[in-house]
Amino acid sequence: MPTAASTEAAAAARPWRRLLGLLRPDWAQLATSALLMCLQSAALLAMPWLAGRATAALGQGGALAPPLLALFVLVAAQAGLGWWVAVRVQAATAAMVARGSTGLYAHLLALPLDWHRRRRRGDVLALLGEDIDRLGAFLGATLTTLVPLLLTC
Repeated sequence: MPTAASTEAAAAARPWRRLLGLLRPDWAQLATSALLMCLQSAALLAMPWLAGRATAALGQGGALAPPLLALFVLVAAQAGLGWWVAVRVQAATAAMVARGSTGLYAHLLALPLDWHRRRRRGDVLALLGEDIDRLGAFLGATLTTLVPLLLTC
């Protein structure tokens, strides 16, 4: 027989399961985006080292072209990765918002007509639609950037 503590723990875990359930169809795309963000962070962390190599070559009268060329390639790669990540995260977020909105509309249509009559027109839909947009932005942008931030901090 379940105890009160285990019942409360299960009830507290339920919203997280539903939240992670929204990620399930797009987890591969979001995981790939997180990996690309890690590569982008690694490129960003390598830039000061390459700039130091270029400065050392300049101070010692050595060849300046190889470190500067490597720095240019690294900056271009970091910018390209940033663009690619933004496109992938935006596509995943749009898919999550579309699925959430579809589920919301299906649920609202299944509610009894009396429930709709007791509320002002558009209030519930506007509120819940905005919540789905915010949830999609959180899952797509904030949660995805968490892994690279943990690696660089």
